[in-house]
Amino acid sequence: MKARPVERYETPAYPTRVELMASPGWLRDNLPPSWRANLEMAGAVALFVTLGTLGCEQRPPAAPANPPVQATQPAVIQVASVPPTASGTPGPAPESRLPAAAVVAPIFQHGDGRGATGCVVVAPPVFLSEEEALQIIREELARVRLSLPQSKVPVPGVELPAIDDEINTPRRSAPPSPQQLKVDAADTVRGVAVEFVSGQDALAMQGHSMSSVQGFDTRGAAESLAKSVRETGRSKMYFGVLYDPISHVDFRDPSTQGRPWEEMSKEAKDASRKLLREQVQDFVQWLRTQGAL
Repeated sequence: MKARPVERYETPAYPTRVELMASPGWLRDNLPPSWRANLEMAGAVALFVTLGTLGCEQRPPAAPANPPVQATQPAVIQVASVPPTASGTPGPAPESRLPAAAVVAPIFQHGDGRGATGCVVVAPPVFLSEEEALQIIREELARVRLSLPQSKVPVPGVELPAIDDEINTPRRSAPPSPQQLKVDAADTVRGVAVEFVSGQDALAMQGHSMSSVQGFDTRGAAESLAKSVRETGRSKMYFGVLYDPISHVDFRDPSTQGRPWEEMSKEAKDASRKLLREQVQDFVQWLRTQGAL
């Protein structure tokens, strides 16, 4: 037996599905008298008609004229999609990439980070402000499509030493009241945080000298802070500590004679900016080795 296509067929005597959809009451009106007397049979037919006219697509029910008022729900923060990596490929999902605890980068040594102020200092330091440093940090991170939009993000488990508000020295007579570390810049979705140690931060962490000469050690303060985060930090993140390189204007150099301070301090600050960029670039390379980028 060989199957052949049907070229034509007669119109069926029963109504088609399209005709029933056009006249939904037809089947109900043409029930046999014995079926009409049977309530169960009539109900089954009514259900069959209803289901048969729904089709494959269902239209959503019309909105009521006066919808009930619902309580306003607070906005829920959604996990943003991870931006692509430097090569253009999407990064891994945040939850599969975050470490179990804080992973702290080493201190990338670009710049001595030491200086002193006072009447006998012949090579005064030139400091970077927090705003200048964070601008440099964000510019370098933007090159690899990494943005740290959040600031003052607390790091659970990491506390800074208490400093007396009046004389800016560590408390000795009263029990210490350490303050929780709040990082300068972070991306809590991608789990990356950066803290910049300025000259003032170094004073806050190391204490103020009562002599006429005040010393600064931003690199030493950065190493101490990194150690604290490494030992006690409970946040799931990749943490980097950068520091002010502290360039100087050395008046012992004969070339400084007769030059305006503004010009020499600008050159020193430009040198610090370059060294800080090198710190950030090393931090980016470290993030790549950790799989965070």
